[in-house]
Amino acid sequence: MKAHIYMMECITDLHCGKASENYEPIDNLVQRDGATGLPCIYSSALHGAIREFIFHEWVRKPYKFNSEFEITLSAIIDWLKLFGKESSDTNNVNDFLKNNFPSLSDKERKDEISDLFNLFPSGAVDILQGDLLSLSLQSSHGLFVNASTKWIIQNLRRNIVLFELNLNKWMMAIDEIKDCRTELPLNLLFNSLHEGSIKESFNVFTSANTDNIQRFLGPKPALITEEQIRIQCDDFNLPNQARNILENGESKNVWFEQFIPRFSRFFTFIFTPKDSLGEKFHESLHNKIVQIGADATIGRGLVLFTKIFENDRKV
Repeated sequence: MKAHIYMMECITDLHCGKASENYEPIDNLVQRDGATGLPCIYSSALHGAIREFIFHEWVRKPYKFNSEFEITLSAIIDWLKLFGKESSDTNNVNDFLKNNFPSLSDKERKDEISDLFNLFPSGAVDILQGDLLSLSLQSSHGLFVNASTKWIIQNLRRNIVLFELNLNKWMMAIDEIKDCRTELPLNLLFNSLHEGSIKESFNVFTSANTDNIQRFLGPKPALITEEQIRIQCDDFNLPNQARNILENGESKNVWFEQFIPRFSRFFTFIFTPKDSLGEKFHESLHNKIVQIGADATIGRGLVLFTKIFENDRKV
């Protein structure tokens, strides 16, 4: 198994919910890291979203151009090799075969699926939790900044070393962020939950590694303290939106939902086999937009996955 690092940029606002009851003013909270309390994307949420995306890329899309059963079955087998048999919560294989190959009897279809699931009880891809890399914050220095902390950068660097990734120039950029020496004060205008504006001091970057720094943190990188990031990520400061269910024009249920603002970034490590199937997986995921979390119908959860290549290859 080989580790690969991906940057995840929120193209739209993102809501990955905790799916647990709470007695707070905000009904649906975002997922948080158990150690730091910072927003994150649980590995199960990432795994499920990527699993659905790859099924679409490998099975549904090719079927439109070639509907031969054997070719479709081969694509399903490749998918199962990486992700393993489906749980009772998803029925991609069954639904796809039922809708597109009606000549198969119910028994034939169920027997085929049972044989496949027995062959691949578990998958060969491991996906770690998506950790916060930078949070998009409103700013009077332009519209927003991509705010991060030295601890977040140090944690990223530690994992790159632990998983033996050869990033070379990328590490130079990471080290410059970690050892940032240049400062420029920015006046941040925090969200409307605060009265008035709050002025804070931020670090920004002007160096030979600016392009690579921006590749990691975003186009307007800025460093803030651990205390500041904790405040900006707490339940009082993350943006939230009122949602409503209407029945015959009448409001039946109002709830408040927290979300991560667009332009924020996360990172994750994905472990895949060192073979052609692993290469196919990364070719399918790199520079692609994946739907993660809830609220697809209102345009949330679109995340761009960008693989950071080794040996100084640029994205």
